[in-house]
Amino acid sequence: MNRIIPAAILTLFATLCFGQLAYAKETAQTSQPASGAATEQAVASTPGLADLVLKASELSNRLTDLEESLEEVFDPSAAETSFRSAEERLSALSSRLEELKTAKTTGYYQLIQLKTALQQERDFLETNLKPVTASLRKVSALRKEWSEEKKQWSQWQASPDEDLQIPAVQSTFARAQETISKARTAISQHLEPLLAAEIRGGDLHARTYSIVSEVNGLISDRRGVVSIETSPPMFSSRYFAQFSLGLGHELGQGIRAATLPDKQFFARQGWVILLQVLLALALAAVLLRSRQSLEESEELRSLAKRPFALGVAVSVGTLSALYTSYPPTWELFLRVFGWIALARVVGVYTTRSTHRWLIYGLAFILITIELFQVLSLPLPLFRLHVFIVALVGLILCLWLARQSRRRKDSPWYTYGLGLGSLVFMIVALVEVSGQADLALELLDSSLSTFGFVLIAWLLMLLARGGLDWAVYRSRLQKISVFRNHGTSIAAKSALFINLFIGSFILVAILTFWHVYDSPLEAFKGVLSLGVTLGSHRISFGLLLAAAALLYGSFVASSAIQTLLLEEVFPKRHVEPGVGLSISRLIQYLLILVGFLLAFAALGFTLTNLTILGGAIGIGIGFGLQAIVNNFASGLILLFERPIRVGRSNWLIYRVRLKRSACVQHWLQAAMMRILSSPTAISLQTR
Repeated sequence: MNRIIPAAILTLFATLCFGQLAYAKETAQTSQPASGAATEQAVASTPGLADLVLKASELSNRLTDLEESLEEVFDPSAAETSFRSAEERLSALSSRLEELKTAKTTGYYQLIQLKTALQQERDFLETNLKPVTASLRKVSALRKEWSEEKKQWSQWQASPDEDLQIPAVQSTFARAQETISKARTAISQHLEPLLAAEIRGGDLHARTYSIVSEVNGLISDRRGVVSIETSPPMFSSRYFAQFSLGLGHELGQGIRAATLPDKQFFARQGWVILLQVLLALALAAVLLRSRQSLEESEELRSLAKRPFALGVAVSVGTLSALYTSYPPTWELFLRVFGWIALARVVGVYTTRSTHRWLIYGLAFILITIELFQVLSLPLPLFRLHVFIVALVGLILCLWLARQSRRRKDSPWYTYGLGLGSLVFMIVALVEVSGQADLALELLDSSLSTFGFVLIAWLLMLLARGGLDWAVYRSRLQKISVFRNHGTSIAAKSALFINLFIGSFILVAILTFWHVYDSPLEAFKGVLSLGVTLGSHRISFGLLLAAAALLYGSFVASSAIQTLLLEEVFPKRHVEPGVGLSISRLIQYLLILVGFLLAFAALGFTLTNLTILGGAIGIGIGFGLQAIVNNFASGLILLFERPIRVGRSNWLIYRVRLKRSACVQHWLQAAMMRILSSPTAISLQTR
């Protein structure tokens, strides 16, 4: 047994060695024909002499086309100049950020200004990088194409074919290689500056994103009412010590630091400015043209006195949200025109001079706050301004509330004045205690909220007046649908308009209270709110879209039914019963389509709808039989029409009964018996 085991191991080892040697020999034998086949394939793929000469001539033509296409490639020198200026501005913004980190003055609004400027630089870099990137991709594709061409010609030249060794053919190869070399040189001359510009622009873009991220972190730390940066209390020696000779230098530095709109801003946002101007002029022209008819409406009568002011107020209040970014000076420009125009329009609706001056005072306060923030007014002066405004506002609100109680005005007006006095008192106390940022945020956000609520009220009032004028006093009165259902049409249209205006005001208020940094972010944030059910998320935007589709289907079905019954079918002399059946079926179909679209908007697929339909079917089988029976009976009545619109069934049966004199005589006798009965006589006596 001891001899058998070593012998078996030795035999196994020898078998493995001989097997490995046999496999290596077989591999070597099979590899030789393969390499030979590859050589034969390369020889076979080499073009003939005539084709080779033609391909060499085509290379020359392709070189000419290449030079023409390279001339059309974007010149990176302009991008280099733009990147150089962007780098200088970015360095200045970085220095400004470092100053804000160590500044003792109010920093939140300056950070918002800095973020706006950085976003403008980011957009500027992205705009200038796009043509560079596109040209670089094009030149890289050309370089790859000519590299493949060089590799192919090198393989052909290295071919062992004897015909290719002719001196004339070798000169053809030399000309082709020279052409390819010229093409690669031309491509490299354009590729290197494009690549350098791409690298520089990408570095600046990444640097901009880094600074924006840092600024966003600082804004999050100082956002809204959580920013409670403490300054010296106003009635203290440290506060009065800040009024030194350096305030003038600091004020001048802030004025010089204010950025004006440049060419890039007008190039990017010029369409919004043009849209605002066109809207203001168009609205003013419509009001001037319709001045006589506006006098007949109580809501629109006062608009004829302020057509241009109304146009400016509406265009600034509604279209300013379309700006992606703008410098603080342009925001100041918009607020000055917007608030002054709004004050003039709202002042027409007020009969008391006190209310009119209150509105003008509100506009003046908002404009001065915006102006001082843009000019970076020194903190001691800015705090003094905020305190004086809060004190004057508190006294004015208390006085107006007292006058309102004496005149027994509307409770909403009195409560609003009480809320305003409370806000002004809190702002004054917070400012005196030394929390300058919090006081400014409360004052600015409260006044801006009140101003935009006033804008919403004005827009809703104008919308309602415009709808009433369009329905009752315009040429639409010639249409019977508007003449008969004008109130319903105006009410439903006003509901849509009020929801639209309310959504804009909500977005603006969220921005004022710094819940979001911009109206666009606020709009996206509100729409993205929702809940997650399993693997499916239902957001507020989806619910809003589903509700709009469903409500729209009900409104559209009702409008189409009314239009068919009152306009189309009477002109076609359709029988009322037939017209009612057709219009009802169309109404049910549109409502069904609305339900399906609403479920699709919520993300339910056809499978989910099938499952939901099965569940509804089970519910119908158990508890909704009577409702379904009534609905089915109604459909049967619509199709078979045993009861016809405009005719009485009793009259139908009465006509049929007249055909039988016996039955008619029997009915008359029965009626006489009933009327002569003691019960009938006693009822008649009573």
